[in-house]
Amino acid sequence: METMNDYELLYLMSEQDEEAQKLLIKLYEQRIERIIRKTVSSGGGKHLRSDEFHDLKSKCMLSLIEAVNQYHDETGVPFSYYASLCITTCVRSYLRKTRSQANYMFATCTSLDLDLSEDEGCYLISLVQNNQAEFDPKWSFELKEAQNKVKEVEAQLSEDERQIWLLRKAGCTYREIAEKSGHTVKHVGYILHKIKKILAGIIDYQK
Repeated sequence: METMNDYELLYLMSEQDEEAQKLLIKLYEQRIERIIRKTVSSGGGKHLRSDEFHDLKSKCMLSLIEAVNQYHDETGVPFSYYASLCITTCVRSYLRKTRSQANYMFATCTSLDLDLSEDEGCYLISLVQNNQAEFDPKWSFELKEAQNKVKEVEAQLSEDERQIWLLRKAGCTYREIAEKSGHTVKHVGYILHKIKKILAGIIDYQK
């Protein structure tokens, strides 16, 4: 199981395989730490304390599992990018929450139907922060932008390259792709490396 790719692990997790979930978390642990440091640094904030870092890392691991449940082939981007985007959004939400000093109103037992304007056009519920990634405008924009770029790359692939790429996205191993496409495993590896290199040049593929 140690050599399984993301998509094989996703399939096993859909079958309630707990070992696959543990392996995926282990596989993404260093990436999560890298995303946390990068996002904190780019935000110009102070470095996190050890306990804050540990707390945020735990939240990011939960975000990774949520990404698994939300991801589907029609998303249009590699799972690694999608997961990294969700993790980054989790970090941003955490930083906004912990560093904001304006949480008093939301901590009180105030009705979410409270009218905040004279024309009854603004309600408290519209101001409550939603930490779900898909409701984050920046997340949506970045995902859409990445989807468009991936489509552009896929449109430029040859028929053989596209077949290999789509089989890989569907979770096939190199050997399975080789058998279905009629190419050698070495050739399949070369084509996939080539495509990933192109993607890395236009989107933050590894985040």
